[in-house]
Amino acid sequence: MVKLLLPMLALLAISLFSQLAIAQNRSDFKPLDEIIEAAIAAGKCPNADIIVGRGDEILYQQRYGNAWLKPDRKPLVMGQIFDLASLTKPVATATSIMILHERGKLNIHDPVAKYIPTFAMNGKESVTIEQCLLHIAGFIPDNPMSDYADGGPMAIERIKAAPLKYKIGEEFHYSDVGYIVLGEVVKMVDGRSLDQFAKDEIF
Repeated sequence: MVKLLLPMLALLAISLFSQLAIAQNRSDFKPLDEIIEAAIAAGKCPNADIIVGRGDEILYQQRYGNAWLKPDRKPLVMGQIFDLASLTKPVATATSIMILHERGKLNIHDPVAKYIPTFAMNGKESVTIEQCLLHIAGFIPDNPMSDYADGGPMAIERIKAAPLKYKIGEEFHYSDVGYIVLGEVVKMVDGRSLDQFAKDEIF
């Protein structure tokens, strides 16, 4: 918990300082550099990319640290693309599901199998969309990368065929697999892939 709180507090400090600097029409963002560089030196994060703006004006932009540390260090550069990884779960996947729920296209209390009939095998018949959202559907946390060697459609078929590892609705186990299933629900209900739906409806 402490490890999680430190970066959050650092971000809060950065945000508050940025707002204060803008309010006072200051252009000296050196304290931001000090906060971030100290966090990197302490091993709290490998890098950071800061942009401070007001309206259409960029007041300050800077990058720090390394794009990655292993197998070799590579400095962060302008235009570096980051893997958002699990941020996609709440920002894109869960939000897309809730948009469809609000529009009456699906009900989060329904079984996944209502929207993906072939999902109803090996004990997954009663798994609900809500349980997938809450990581209590019983899926393994992550499946092997080899499951994706033949492409996305085959990976989905393997997930459909795989048995659950935990009891449905009784235990919390953070799962990438449950959110992969939710992405497939979006596609089946709306017709657009998750990335396209999120681009059109969220971003």
